[in-house]
Amino acid sequence: MQTPRTQSGFTLVETLVSVLLLTMTIVLPYYAIQRSLSATFASRDDLIASALAQESLEFVHGVRDNNYLAGRPSADWMFGIDGGTGEVNCMSPNRCTIDATRNTVAQAVVQCASGNCATRPLYLSSAIPNFYTHTVTGTKTKYVRYIQLTEISPNEMRVTATVTWFDHGTHTITVTDVLTNWL
Repeated sequence: MQTPRTQSGFTLVETLVSVLLLTMTIVLPYYAIQRSLSATFASRDDLIASALAQESLEFVHGVRDNNYLAGRPSADWMFGIDGGTGEVNCMSPNRCTIDATRNTVAQAVVQCASGNCATRPLYLSSAIPNFYTHTVTGTKTKYVRYIQLTEISPNEMRVTATVTWFDHGTHTITVTDVLTNWL
């Protein structure tokens, strides 16, 4: 009489389960790392865009403050960007780009053609580290920045700074501030 043989080894189901578990232990950490990196890059872009928008608002604050220090009449408290004679007009519906690396308002503020600022991307300056400029000598970035002024009253102005970029879809950050005529 023959004795039954006992076979040792894995069945097909056990093999498939072990392959599935092994695959999950390898793939899931990589997926988590990839999602974490994506979130990090998105946060970096949001932070840069917020800083660029805030820089635009600070520039407009500087225009107001410099007009005050220059002794301009009360009616000219936003001189240089509110569309007076020979000035750049950033009043709604117009939009203007800001290049904060320029020395004068006339050099720094450019009115966008037909309100379209998408043709003026920012460049990461090669001359001034970590500065964004409209000078084409730097590295072109994905960011486009513009401001728009809206008169609330003769002594109040709403300033809206918008930064837009494209990265797996269009993203926009808008920061608004209300300035008051000090004069």
